[in-house]
Amino acid sequence: MLSYITRRLLLMVPTLLGVTLVVFFVMALAPGGFGAALEQTGDQTVGEEAKQQKAYMMRRYGLDKPLVVQYGRWLNQVSPIGFRTSSEVIDTDSTDPEVKEAIARADAEAVAPVVEAHPWLNEGQRGQMGEAIRSIASYERLSTDEVAADLSAALSDPRGAGVAFFDRFDRNAEDLANAINPILDAETDEAARTALVKSLNYEAKGLDRVLFTRPGIKAPSLGKTIREEKVADKIMQALPITLLLNLITFPLIYLVAIIIGIYAARHRGGAFDIASGSLLLGFWSFPRIGAGVLLIAMLASKEKLNWFPTGGLNKIEAEAMPFLPSFSGLLEASGFALHVLICAMVAVGVLLLVGLLIGQGPAMIRGARPPKGVGITLIVIAAMIAIGLAEFYLKVLPTEMTDERGWLIDRIWHLVLPVLCLIYTGFALLSKLMRGSVLDNLSSDYVRTARAKGVNERDVLFRHVFRNSLLPLITVAAAIIPAMIVGSVVVERIFTIQGMGYLAVEAAFQKDRELILATTLFAGLLGLTSELLRDLCYAIADPRVSYE
Repeated sequence: MLSYITRRLLLMVPTLLGVTLVVFFVMALAPGGFGAALEQTGDQTVGEEAKQQKAYMMRRYGLDKPLVVQYGRWLNQVSPIGFRTSSEVIDTDSTDPEVKEAIARADAEAVAPVVEAHPWLNEGQRGQMGEAIRSIASYERLSTDEVAADLSAALSDPRGAGVAFFDRFDRNAEDLANAINPILDAETDEAARTALVKSLNYEAKGLDRVLFTRPGIKAPSLGKTIREEKVADKIMQALPITLLLNLITFPLIYLVAIIIGIYAARHRGGAFDIASGSLLLGFWSFPRIGAGVLLIAMLASKEKLNWFPTGGLNKIEAEAMPFLPSFSGLLEASGFALHVLICAMVAVGVLLLVGLLIGQGPAMIRGARPPKGVGITLIVIAAMIAIGLAEFYLKVLPTEMTDERGWLIDRIWHLVLPVLCLIYTGFALLSKLMRGSVLDNLSSDYVRTARAKGVNERDVLFRHVFRNSLLPLITVAAAIIPAMIVGSVVVERIFTIQGMGYLAVEAAFQKDRELILATTLFAGLLGLTSELLRDLCYAIADPRVSYE
């Protein structure tokens, strides 16, 4: 088993490479390509500064390089094994306060000779020059003293040595003109020096090259978005939300589908089998977008019931709430507990009513006399449901669902509609699979043998048939897990939930290459992991399956 798992893990690498490669080249060869995103960054810069900003973005993403080189750079960036880059030699983007302080101190030491020779540099310009010196030094593999000396000479003669300073960046004619024209067009020496500092700030930013002399194990990076935000941070904010939705949804779908499938198979051709099959088929045929809109319109709209919030995962005030419900006294706590008890009573009443209809409904429809006490039971159940709904609508919603309910209950309340929108389509497919699998196994030879030996029918169903009937559901699970992530794209957009689906859609709209590739990488990894888990579950459910 261990060797099989190792082989599968190793095969994930070329598969993920193929997935990301296809996505990369489809995006790159689409009209506009990656460069179209640079026109949508929302920056209000104009003229020469706008051209410099665009040139910096092109340089940062390597869009001036061939597509194969661009993909190779991204692959080296996300891989834990590869070549270090010049920007990684000195950590320029660390969140560690000690590292940031050390970098700032090194920048101050590097720019000190320049500041001494040119005291007109203000505080902001000194910081920019320090970053530029460090970036150029790491890019060109020079010492900071050498770069500082060249920079000091450039500031002393901006139109001569300053313009010549930009030749070291190996730019094309257009980019070089965008950098030096503001310097040459300046009316005074002071304006020329200011233009030199600004141009140098753009030209030194984004300097990065792969150091093929520095191979080894390194920290992988997902890069930055076109908004200069870390992709890893955005992924780590969105991924837990999507996982939360699907970890709630997946067990519910399987639990309900297994129960319905077994009961429908045991009562094949009965009222429950026909009714549940027709109802779930209707659910499966109804689009998720329509269901989400209807749920919001009927259950969350202020013009209708207004029982649930329309979107988000918490109220704006949720951060100030305690985690659990808080009460000022025993009376309030008792009142809340009473509301919870009544809500539980409603759920029990509904289950009893459904069970009664399933058990006695067909016989009563055929004209059989109902057992004693059925009428009283129905009255009691109806009263339980009516009292519970009235209490819930009149008391719980307007009074108890306040800031005292706590963060946890507020989060659960916000999750009700998204979870409902995610689970209803999965019932039909899985329940039909479970029903068919149970029927196939009930007609098998080993079941007839067990019955002939006098094995209890319950033991036949749950100790023999149930385990073998899970195999089709395990097969489908490998496809359902990625499909649920895709389905959450729609749900997250409808209910304004900032999960992975929402993030992927935003990345596609913005044509953000780094973010799209990162979400593709995570989606592919999830799909391959689900395939591996499926094979392992096969071996657990069926002893005949072996990977040795």
